[in-house]
Amino acid sequence: MNALSPRLRVCGIFIQEGKVLLVKHRRFASSVQFPEESWILPGGGVHYGESLTAALEREVLEETGYKCEVGRVAFIKELIFPFDSPKEKAVHHSVSIGFYGTITSGSLITGRDPEFGEHQLIVETKWIPFEQLSDHVLYPPFLSEFLRTGFESEFPNIVPLYGSKE
Repeated sequence: MNALSPRLRVCGIFIQEGKVLLVKHRRFASSVQFPEESWILPGGGVHYGESLTAALEREVLEETGYKCEVGRVAFIKELIFPFDSPKEKAVHHSVSIGFYGTITSGSLITGRDPEFGEHQLIVETKWIPFEQLSDHVLYPPFLSEFLRTGFESEFPNIVPLYGSKE
């Protein structure tokens, strides 16, 4: 991989007692396309040589204080920023793989991103009830509806990822 390769990211959907675990982040790029702050699923970048499940376990622990078990793939999302702009060269390109998961131990904290040092993007971490999701700005835009629909239908079975525990 080089500087012009897409960044691989992982994130997790953790649900307990009618609530979903979310992390409030500051905007990562200057743009009117992104809100100043938004709630996202816990997760982050995959290091070279690190498995997807190990990366998600590490990121969840860093951001939330929880240990987790990674389950099935829930979605794949690509972000190219700015998107399809003939005048501007892309400054960000990432592919995120979302997994269902289970919290196994730990205590909730508002964690830190080690790679950002003093300039942290994480603002808050909390369990948000499904009926309150519409009161929060979630990113990516499909996330609120995806979570609400999945919760109402008890999240459909998804084809397991090769190497996952399910």
